[in-house]
Amino acid sequence: MNKDDVIYSLSLIFCILFGYIYRNINNKEFKKWIGTILGLFLMVVLGGYHTLHLFVVCIGNIFILFHNKKKCHLLSFLFSFTYLLFFRTTVYFGIPYPPAHMNMIQMMFTLKMVGLALDLENCTLAMGDYDNKTDEQKAEIIYSYFNLTVADVFHYSLNYIGIVTGPYFRYRTFLDYIDLPFSKYANCEKHTLKKLRIFPLIAVIFLFLSYYWPISYCTTEEFFQHRSWSYRFWYMWVIFYFYRMRIYCGLILTECICIMAGLGAYPEITRPRSGHGPTDNFQTIYQIAKDTSLLSKTEFNFETVNNIDPVEVDFCITVRAAMKHWNTCIQYWLAVNVYKCFPYKKFRTFATLFVSAYWHGLYLGHYVCIWSMAFYLPIEDLYVNLYLKDNSEPYLKFWKWFIWYMKMQTFGYLCVAMQLLTYENVMRYYNSMDHFWIVALTILYLIGLGIKFKRRVQTAIVDE
Repeated sequence: MNKDDVIYSLSLIFCILFGYIYRNINNKEFKKWIGTILGLFLMVVLGGYHTLHLFVVCIGNIFILFHNKKKCHLLSFLFSFTYLLFFRTTVYFGIPYPPAHMNMIQMMFTLKMVGLALDLENCTLAMGDYDNKTDEQKAEIIYSYFNLTVADVFHYSLNYIGIVTGPYFRYRTFLDYIDLPFSKYANCEKHTLKKLRIFPLIAVIFLFLSYYWPISYCTTEEFFQHRSWSYRFWYMWVIFYFYRMRIYCGLILTECICIMAGLGAYPEITRPRSGHGPTDNFQTIYQIAKDTSLLSKTEFNFETVNNIDPVEVDFCITVRAAMKHWNTCIQYWLAVNVYKCFPYKKFRTFATLFVSAYWHGLYLGHYVCIWSMAFYLPIEDLYVNLYLKDNSEPYLKFWKWFIWYMKMQTFGYLCVAMQLLTYENVMRYYNSMDHFWIVALTILYLIGLGIKFKRRVQTAIVDE
């Protein structure tokens, strides 16, 4: 680990420990300011003067949010993501490139600003059509509505919780955290320890891999000139495991920051969803909040900030299943801010994948990794429908294992692009591997289509 990674890790650990103090602050305004000041301090430590980028985005969005609340989402989206492009190309304007961890802060800040604009636009439009809604819809509108001030924008976007690597949470979640007493009645320590139970193993694997098999080695001449094809194949799995363990460590720790502070605690009966918050029984939220006897009896969970489940990601069978447990708060943001808002339904998936890749970065590797999923999923779906759909196929265990291997091998192959990033490094690695997995998937797809056609013919003969 380099110096920046050490500072980053220590910052996350400090934020987790500080959560116990922060959630027990009773004065709401004081609590907001403490969270904001600590957030600013962390940003200066990790990003130095590059923190000024956040203020530019924040002030620009404040102008947009209060200029036209009914059309602020699109304007905020265009402004924030355009500025993200500038942020990543500052060297062309004579401004030094920001530190790596500052890039992640800017990424999360962009999501918060655009998400806030969507929430503000939605609640403004919903109030205008309030009389035509059902009782349950009215309860949700009342719960979701908020009055926004300039100070609120700063407090939400700059609070230390979620500022570094997420998870993404809505402004409504932040308001509930400040205004409602759920964090004082939820067993935050228990939920934090539950989330951390697998962390030591993941951290050890990450440190072990980074020390003995660093990513930088696969860009050296020795790697390509003196290592065999099988070694490079094996090293692809090393890259994959390194990447996963690194992401797992970061997401688990940042999720624990939220949990230890009590942000995202909601009654289980409200059926919270990752990134979104409560989805049911909205009228009971304030009833519980006002009654201490109900508060002491209520079961709370932190599903709102549940962002990663490493065990499910690794051991579920398909990519589609894995994505339901991988960075789920960000996926929620993409679903509601891009997929559902894009005007042309036919191109929604493409638009979502493009925004996801653009948000991750400007390198070719980001686009190769994320866009390639659109080509892999039809292959996976084909084999799932052929062999897993009704769980009655012979050799079912074999086919489950086979499709799981397809998932992991695809992740590993594409992870090379995500880690090596540049065109030269990515293509040199893939060329040295003869693009074997692309070839293999193409052959598997053609075989699957042949089996599907054969079954259709057999079914037609039987029906006759």
